[in-house]
Amino acid sequence: MTGDGATWRTTAAGWLRTWRFWLVVGLIALVLVTIGVALRGAGADRGSLSPDNPAPDGARAAARILQGQGVTVTRATDLGQALDRASATGSTGTLFLDDRATILSPGQLERLADRARAAGNRVVLLQPDLRILTAMTTDVRLGGVVSDPSTGRALTADCAVPAVRAAREVDRTGRLYRGPVTCLRTSADTAAGGVYVESDGGRIVVLGGTDTLSNDRLAAHGNAALVLHTLGARPQLTWYQPTVRDLEASGRTRTIADVTPPWVTPLATWLLVVAVLAMIWRGRRDGPLVREPLPVVVQAGETTLGRARLYQDAGAAEHAAATLRAATLVRLAEHLHLGHAPAAEAVVEATASATGRTVPDVARLLTGTLPTRAADLLSFTTALTDLETEALRR
Repeated sequence: MTGDGATWRTTAAGWLRTWRFWLVVGLIALVLVTIGVALRGAGADRGSLSPDNPAPDGARAAARILQGQGVTVTRATDLGQALDRASATGSTGTLFLDDRATILSPGQLERLADRARAAGNRVVLLQPDLRILTAMTTDVRLGGVVSDPSTGRALTADCAVPAVRAAREVDRTGRLYRGPVTCLRTSADTAAGGVYVESDGGRIVVLGGTDTLSNDRLAAHGNAALVLHTLGARPQLTWYQPTVRDLEASGRTRTIADVTPPWVTPLATWLLVVAVLAMIWRGRRDGPLVREPLPVVVQAGETTLGRARLYQDAGAAEHAAATLRAATLVRLAEHLHLGHAPAAEAVVEATASATGRTVPDVARLLTGTLPTRAADLLSFTTALTDLETEALRR
C-alpha cells in the first residue's frame, strides 16, 4: 500500500493513462528514427575517409581525382583482399593503410608488412600508431601532435620530396613523426617532427594529417597536390581500411578490457560496488510505512519564511520585490475600496490622495523599476511598509 491507500497497480495504471499520448508519440518517433538509420546505413558508405563516402569527412573526391589521373583505385574490404592485391600489383602498386580504429592485431600487421615488402609495394600509412610503425618500419618514430592546429594557417614545403614541393603548403593539423626524411615540420628546428615522413628509400610514407584527404579540406592549400603525388605515384592503388571482418578473422573478439587502460576495469568494479552500497543505504526502511492524515496544515509564517529563504538562496531580489509589491497593491486596493482587481494607476492615484504624497513618488514604489540587489531590496521593502502604514491610518 502507498501513502494514499492505492496499490502500485492502480498508481501505474493512472500514470499510463496520463502519459499515454506521449508514450505513443515517443514510440512512433523511435520507429521512424530506427527506419531512418537503417535506410541510411543501406545507402552510401559513411565511413571516415572512405573512397566511396561523399560526406565532408569522406574521401571520394580524392579517389575521383586519382582515377581521373589514370590511377586504378581498388578498395580492399578485408585483410585477405589487401594481401591478394599486394601480391597482384607488385612494384606497380601502392598500399594505403588507414587503421586509426586499431582493428588489426600485431600478427596481422606483420603479415601485411611482409607481403608488401616482398611484392615491392609502396606503402602509405595514415596516422599510424606505435604498433603499425613497429610492424612496417623501424626508422619512423612518433613525434607528438600539432600543438596549434589551425585551418587558416598552413605548413610550408621544407624539403626536396616531389610530393611536398608540388603541394607547397598543407593544412596545419594532425600528428607529427620523425624519420629519415621529415617534411612539413611545425618549426624550423631540424629535430621537430613533421606531418610527412619517408622511410626505406621512399617506399614507406607516413601522413600525419587526416584533413589532407577529406572532401571538405581537399581543395584547401596544396592538399590535393600532396594526395595526388603521394597516392598516385604508381598506377595501382589499394585503399585498405580494416573493418569488423578482420576482427572476426583474427579468431578472437575484442572486449572492452582490450581497448581501455588497465586501471579502467578495477575502477569500474569499485564504482559499481559503491553504487550498490549507496542504493542499499539510501533505500533502507527503518519500519513499516505510516499513513499521514491529509491535508497537512502548515502555518503561514513557516511558508513565508521558507519562501524567503528560497529567494535568498537563489539571489532573486527582483522576484521577491515583485511579490512584495503585488501584495501591497492588493491590500491598498481593499483598504481604499477600489473594487475587484483595479488598475495599478488607480491604486497609485488613490494612495497619493490618501497619504498626501505626490503621484510620481507613489508611482515610483508601486509601478516603477524593481530592485535587483539584496541591499536595495531592504530599502524598497521599508519604503513599501511606510507607504502602506500611511495609507491605512487615513
